Amino acid sequence: MRFIPDSPPGDRRPIARKPPQRAERLLSAHLGVGPRAESILGDLREEYDRRLGELPRWIAALGYWVAAISLLLRLPRRGSRRPGARQLESLLQDVRFGVRALRASPAFTATAVGTLAIGIGATIAVFSVANGIVFRPLSLPEPDRVAVIQTNTGGPGWYGSSQPEFMDFQEGLASFESLGIWFAAEVTLEDSIAARRTRVGIVSSEVLPLLGVPPVLGRLPTAEEDLPGAPRVAVIAHETWQREFAGESSVVGRSIGLAGQTWEIIGVMPAGFTFPEPGLAAWLPIRLDPANPVNRANHNFPVVGRLRPGVAYETAASELELHTSRIRDRYPENYAVRGYRTRLQSLHERTVGEARAGVLLLLGGAVLVMLVACVNVSNLSLARGDTRRTELAVRGALGAGRGRVTRQLLVESAIVATVGGLSGLALGWAGLEALIAIAPDDLPRAAELGIDGTALLASAALVVSSICLFGLGPAVSGAGESIRSALVSARSPGGRRRRLVRRVLVVSQLSLAGVIAIAAGTMVRTLANLYRVDPGFDADRTLVFRVSPSSARYTTPEEVVAFHRELVRRLKAIPGVVAVGGHSATPLGPSGGNLSLVLEEEPDVDISAAPDGFSQIVTEGYFEAMGIELRSGRLFSDTDQADTPPVAVINESLARVLWPGQDPIGRRFRMFGRGSPFIDVIGVVADVRHGGPDEPAEPRFYVPHAQAYRTAYFSPLGYSYAIRATADPAALAAPVRAVVSELDPLAPVSAVGTMQARVTASLAHRRFVTGLLQTFGIVALVLAAVGVYGVMSLAVSDRTRELGLRKALGARGAYLVRMVLRDTLVLAAIGGAIACLGGVTTERLMRGLLYEASATDPFALLGAGSVLAITALLAAAVPAVRAARVDPMEVLKTEN
Repeated sequence: MRFIPDSPPGDRRPIARKPPQRAERLLSAHLGVGPRAESILGDLREEYDRRLGELPRWIAALGYWVAAISLLLRLPRRGSRRPGARQLESLLQDVRFGVRALRASPAFTATAVGTLAIGIGATIAVFSVANGIVFRPLSLPEPDRVAVIQTNTGGPGWYGSSQPEFMDFQEGLASFESLGIWFAAEVTLEDSIAARRTRVGIVSSEVLPLLGVPPVLGRLPTAEEDLPGAPRVAVIAHETWQREFAGESSVVGRSIGLAGQTWEIIGVMPAGFTFPEPGLAAWLPIRLDPANPVNRANHNFPVVGRLRPGVAYETAASELELHTSRIRDRYPENYAVRGYRTRLQSLHERTVGEARAGVLLLLGGAVLVMLVACVNVSNLSLARGDTRRTELAVRGALGAGRGRVTRQLLVESAIVATVGGLSGLALGWAGLEALIAIAPDDLPRAAELGIDGTALLASAALVVSSICLFGLGPAVSGAGESIRSALVSARSPGGRRRRLVRRVLVVSQLSLAGVIAIAAGTMVRTLANLYRVDPGFDADRTLVFRVSPSSARYTTPEEVVAFHRELVRRLKAIPGVVAVGGHSATPLGPSGGNLSLVLEEEPDVDISAAPDGFSQIVTEGYFEAMGIELRSGRLFSDTDQADTPPVAVINESLARVLWPGQDPIGRRFRMFGRGSPFIDVIGVVADVRHGGPDEPAEPRFYVPHAQAYRTAYFSPLGYSYAIRATADPAALAAPVRAVVSELDPLAPVSAVGTMQARVTASLAHRRFVTGLLQTFGIVALVLAAVGVYGVMSLAVSDRTRELGLRKALGARGAYLVRMVLRDTLVLAAIGGAIACLGGVTTERLMRGLLYEASATDPFALLGAGSVLAITALLAAAVPAVRAARVDPMEVLKTEN
């Protein structure tokens, strides 16, 4: 309320502000002209003025709208109005009548709304996951211009490039305005309280600028700061800034301890920046020397680039292919034997990775559940329509046209769909929170998941689709029927056409549920096959963890070896410990370095023709601690020290590669280049599937930690450990931390857990997909069972006279039960056959998730068919029993 500024003193007449004009016009059109309309509008204006003096204007306007809508729904129309007002009044009448009709059928309304809410909720939850991971672009400027170059120089898979190959890309690819390399590493973050392990991005000076995301504070590293010997500078993550420095704006110029060194903070990245992976604490310069590049065969660096404006993705890919051919011809000594291939992949595709197939499969399952729900509600609507045929025919006889009756039924469907959609949106929000809680830890872009505007539009689209899917059929079939035909059919409401429609809908439900059952069954079989795979080690009663001493305290290889030797000795002394072993690459984790090898009998081999194997550095006792079996020869002992002849243990795969069909014990090999000494093979152990149970074992060799700096280029400072226990390995976590702290209080212990938990985590993605598909399958089967029950119940009601006559003529109850169940099995068989065809179609989407399983497997199809048959028979059991209990005398009395 405001007052006239130039009014005489003491004159405080308020200026009445007008209420919301649209709401007032709607009410005026509805009420017409007359004292009644003026009274109602005047009362609303006074109430609006009163609220305006006490509350903010928007709250007063909201109250006016609520009151206006309430009056529009309750008050009858008066006076003459324009055509638009009459149409609005007619629609409001349909809404009021629809609400009353749905209240009169609470069982139908609750079932329909609940069914739709389940379908829409499941779809919205999974769509939000798919949208956040697969469909939504990365949070970068022009993300479609950012791509990754991947390399293959023999063997399976794609990986990074070497430094010389990256320099070739910079010189030879004109399609890119900038190219950079990176990798992620685990380092020790030091502070005043305690050191702990964290991950950082090691990036070239081009990487952060080409991504196009500026820092919120400070600046990014320059090219001069990315050279060897340059001052150590770091850009920290937003979370690190908040956690370690309390969000102080003066953080730029301060220092942070990482990897045993002090780094000057020059910038802070914005919240939500996650390249190349979530949870990084900082980004450090890679500081490679372009004048002295590392070996062309060491493919350690992923390459990322931004395309020039206007350059098509296909153009860049073609240029990359031509460039690769030129480099292959220029360096035949590196690529002549193994080859050299590259490919261009969008950064979005690389980020999503293997999660795409599982997420899209889940989205397909949720959509099928939604379709089953719509078909179920359509069946319920048809059944309800049969009971209202007389009512609708009478309305038609009293003057309601076919369009008006159709609109009335569509309005009722819209009310059900809207309420179901709102309920489904709430369920979808709760379901999304549950999905995030149970999702695998490595699910990409998990922090970006949420119900956004796109999900709300999808929810609205589902509501409209629901109206079309289950509302149009009953509306069209229920409108326009004559009163004579309605009264005649009242005694037998299920005509042949309606029975056929209902059966088709049930078959549709069963077939859709069958497709989900086939997909879920195939994934269950995949999981069972993976759990049966021998990983090459024994995960039972094994504790694993990592110890990372500071490079500032242990500056020589001898000091590093002495630290870990003493730690092994102390860990062995813990009660309940059977064996202890340190290692550089834990199974089901990073595989270690892949190195080219030279055999003693072939010393002059070119690097392009040299075999290779993954190196792993271990201590004495590693194989016993991990339960890796010795096939021949011996394992490492305390006699294998730095001053003794270098030795190695190889796995069976490397033995087949280096000396096929021969005994490898006593043979010798060395790493390619750098004057590495020849190493004696003293033992052969079983293959270990480092990449996971569905990944083949790589050729691998093991060298003792004491000799690593002489034979394997380096001696690692941070080391993983495995402890085999006599009982529960988790109980050893506290004693292990105490032993490490006693030996070196500044050495953090991280990644503590059981090996069995790692095995389970390696299958987390497939378990997540399988569990959700099973849930969708159960929901779809329950909805399909409801549909079968409804159709069979109506069929028994329609055939009551026939069943009574059959029983009067001598038919037994068991025969009538078999007759109903036989009809049900026919529907299930048709639905199962269609589901088999759908299962064959879905296998293509599931291919990347399967392991020794197929959706076309006869056992999978037979299992899904059996589930459908059992579900249908259980649903039809009650109607079948009711058919057997039909009383012939009651039927005859009714006929008379």
